[in-house]
Amino acid sequence: MQSGAEVSLALSETERLEAIGYIEPVMRERFKCEPPPTRGLIFIARAKGAIVGSIVLEGMADASPFPIEGRYAFDPKDAPYPFDRPYIVQGTRWIATAPGVSNLLVRTAMRVAYELGKRHMLIEAKPYSVKRLGELGIVCREIGNARLRADEVLAMVGEAGMLYFTEPPVPTLYLMELRQAFGE
Repeated sequence: MQSGAEVSLALSETERLEAIGYIEPVMRERFKCEPPPTRGLIFIARAKGAIVGSIVLEGMADASPFPIEGRYAFDPKDAPYPFDRPYIVQGTRWIATAPGVSNLLVRTAMRVAYELGKRHMLIEAKPYSVKRLGELGIVCREIGNARLRADEVLAMVGEAGMLYFTEPPVPTLYLMELRQAFGE
């Protein structure tokens, strides 16, 4: 479905604040969580001047542990692809509030990350998000034996934010190949 939206990076401080102003209320309402600050690349989709979607890529600049790694314990050997941080990016804050925007946002972010040398995307997702990505033709592979670090997460998000992590269906970790954005 054609969305009529255009995707751009939120580069200026004003654009970043506007994007965060869109992202945070949606996350509070839909996911019952307080999003932590982001240093990542924020992609925003606009239609008729209004923001109708977002996705953020964390870990583009270096090979430091991803923010998501503070929330889960897992053995990188259980990953479906080599867990080589310089070639992985974390996708987060994927939100679409207009038809057709999900596909545009996800594929744009995946292509940009791929063109910048990344090969896989790490995500934390609930089954319905993985199903939606599958409907877009993007296969996500679960990282085996990933366990939520409940005490650390509680300290990060508070009691109200824990609902996202404890209310079924619960999220888990996945990796996906970025080249899927090109239909490969």
